[in-house]
Amino acid sequence: MKTIRILSLLLHTLLVSALGMTIEPIKAGDTKMYSSRSQLANCVAYDTVKNDVITVHVQAYDRVPAQQLNLHIFDSENNQLRLVKDINDDMDVIFTNLNSDLGRGKRSSFINKLSHLGHADSEHADEVLHSNEGKSRIYVCFDNIYADKSWSFHPQSRDIELQFQARSFASLKTTNYKLFTKYFQMLGSESGSNVVQDSDFEDSLVTLESQLQSVIENLDSSERTLQALLTQESKLRDANEQIFSNYTKVSIAFLILIAIFGLVPIVYMRVYLKQINIL
Repeated sequence: MKTIRILSLLLHTLLVSALGMTIEPIKAGDTKMYSSRSQLANCVAYDTVKNDVITVHVQAYDRVPAQQLNLHIFDSENNQLRLVKDINDDMDVIFTNLNSDLGRGKRSSFINKLSHLGHADSEHADEVLHSNEGKSRIYVCFDNIYADKSWSFHPQSRDIELQFQARSFASLKTTNYKLFTKYFQMLGSESGSNVVQDSDFEDSLVTLESQLQSVIENLDSSERTLQALLTQESKLRDANEQIFSNYTKVSIAFLILIAIFGLVPIVYMRVYLKQINIL
């Protein structure tokens, strides 16, 4: 998360959009209600152009038991850009328009481009002249999914805050990244210099990427374990409710039988006593 937060800090935005949303719950497995190009009830659309660098910040607050809030980002051509499951608290994601030149090379090419600050004016002019090329509409969507189908469960809506930021790559090149030296020093840079070197920048990101990958793997494992526990808990709850329902039915039937066997002798004695003229 530190990598994403630092990059979010670096990308001071040319376009910033923030809003609040209330996401209503939908039942797990009801795919028709999941966010898609034909189902945009919980989506916000943004127009982007070629070489835009896009950051999305989500404040999802606390988790709701037995519910999962998913972030789904896709474009107008139905290309999936991001899918993050069970989000909570603060979360940031960074990506580019798929028509962008930034994603066609190796990952390090983006880092290299950040350090080459020359010819910014001519490149910016070229970008403006071709600003209509590679346009893409980005959809940022949320799905509030619940799987608990027991009678005692009441699904809740989720309130979120969304910030969408887009900035052209040419304008990023004009940023003085030396101002952010202290943030890289916080990540354990051993250079001890007050100037951010290209190698320090990339090394820090590579180190953080490996750490984040390890965290992601652990989180995925934990998510699978929790999902299995939730599934098992739901099955056990259904079994308990079935046992309680059967017990209630048997108890009612038993009481009815007791009432019948109690009334039959009384009715018989009454009829018998009438026949012998005692009543």
